[in-house]
Amino acid sequence: MVGIYELRRLFLMFTLFSIVAVAGVIAQEPTPAAPVAPTNQFNLSDIMIAPTRVVFDAKTRTAEIALINQSAKTFTYRVSFMHLRMTDTGGMIEINEPGAGELFADDLVRFTPKQVILEPKKTQIVRLQLRKPADLVEAEYRSQLLFRIVPPATTEAGATDDGGKGISIKLIPVYGISIPIIVRHGNLNSNVTIADTSIDPATETALPVLNLSLNRTGTMSVFGDISVEWAPVKGEPVIIGRITGISVYTPNTKRIVKVSLKMPKDTKLIGGKLHIRYVDPLIGDKGIIAEETIAVP
Repeated sequence: MVGIYELRRLFLMFTLFSIVAVAGVIAQEPTPAAPVAPTNQFNLSDIMIAPTRVVFDAKTRTAEIALINQSAKTFTYRVSFMHLRMTDTGGMIEINEPGAGELFADDLVRFTPKQVILEPKKTQIVRLQLRKPADLVEAEYRSQLLFRIVPPATTEAGATDDGGKGISIKLIPVYGISIPIIVRHGNLNSNVTIADTSIDPATETALPVLNLSLNRTGTMSVFGDISVEWAPVKGEPVIIGRITGISVYTPNTKRIVKVSLKMPKDTKLIGGKLHIRYVDPLIGDKGIIAEETIAVP
């Protein structure tokens, strides 16, 4: 059985999250967009999932996801598929029907269990299995696996508007976390370039910001970490910016990214060059997806 410390390590390795506030449903990546939960109920830190993305390819037919209750409370989780579309800025919007170039994976993947009662500090393994039909078209397919908190049904006595006694319903927000489930079938490829770079200078209240776009072509999505290294006119190069877990899903061809740049003490971003790398986190520096060097004014 996988230990809790190993699960924590895996969780840190896979940092791509789609936090879902299911009252709408609203989802946004990579920034959490859930409403504030009552203090005696669910908090986003109560649940941990590892890994936070699953990719099925020619060598992968099964997968396991660990759902971990880190709180001191018992929660019921309902597991289901949902479909999200990525915007150019990385936001996620729930959709019901696929658009041009969008293919869903929910018909290709089976999972169990579909509902879990998880006691405090316990872990549940959700198992997934790929089932591809023989005539499946070569392409990339994606759906989101949603782990949704099932709130207890509650009613409470109260006064109606006319002063009489009646039953009032207490509305409880429903929260969950979704992760991408990706199926890649056939000989797929992708290519990424870094473009549209510019620098917003620092202000009294804000760090300097590097603006860029990841331009994707090909038949599959990409996932990686962005690092920004500054090589000053004098001195050694230093990493001044980093963002982990940046995806460009199909059919999107562009992802706009803003990277805050934290300068070394008593230095300003003047002169020299910025070296931008977009790297596969499972391979590291040898897995460069795209890179670009720009001059600093």
